Amino acid sequence: MGWGRIFFLANGGGGGGADTNLGNTDLTADANRSYDVDGNILEFVNGAVDVFKVDGSTFKIGVSGSEYTMPNAKSGTNGEFLMAAGTLGDTAGWVTTQQELMFSIGGVIAGGLAARTALALPISGSTIINIGAAAAPTITNPIGGAGVFMPDVNGDFDGIDFCITCTFEGSIAASSAIKFYYGKATTSSGVGSFTFTKTLEAVATSLLTTVSGDNILVTGSLALPAGAGMYIFGIQNSVNAALNTGNISVSGWVRFKKSLVTS
Repeated sequence: MGWGRIFFLANGGGGGGADTNLGNTDLTADANRSYDVDGNILEFVNGAVDVFKVDGSTFKIGVSGSEYTMPNAKSGTNGEFLMAAGTLGDTAGWVTTQQELMFSIGGVIAGGLAARTALALPISGSTIINIGAAAAPTITNPIGGAGVFMPDVNGDFDGIDFCITCTFEGSIAASSAIKFYYGKATTSSGVGSFTFTKTLEAVATSLLTTVSGDNILVTGSLALPAGAGMYIFGIQNSVNAALNTGNISVSGWVRFKKSLVTS
């Protein structure tokens, strides 16, 4: 047998008959159809500008090198999300964010810090409360506004960052140390009593001198437990000896944080 060629010839202005050539007419499918790229690239361009392409098993939109790979990735910086253009002239693009909720804390308390004693720091207030040395103190009402109720911390946030500056006046014990803590009550009864379980920051920060007016900066991060609850924040003398005999001034912030990461 021989071989031959099949030619599609133009017929008037239609080009190869009705519905045969996407290059010069609109087409209408008569059934479900598929096109197997067989590991190759099928690309649509507008002159020299890339529009979109099927590259093996992925679908890409945009100029090569900075295209969007659908549906789960884009070349660029990890942790970005797409911002819509909207109707007010904003430019669509990929931006980074960190969800966060920040509280200021601080105040002054007199009388020094006894062995293992903890202080609760009010949120956006000025009255520090001495809650003693109990590992799970019960506090009423709760301590004049020093607590904050979070509906579901673990679902909304990864943990907390904190930065607190403390000034200790009067006589200060050598090699004293404090720790930052948060306390969480697993139940809430509005204006009733709360029993808090304290979780300490692992790293103690030492006071190296015994002169009056020592300052100490306590910074770090802590993970948070799951579920809703009332939270308090504070500092605790982490040794079995009195820390100082004078006033204690505290200022700083606590930030609930949630980093958004592209998968």
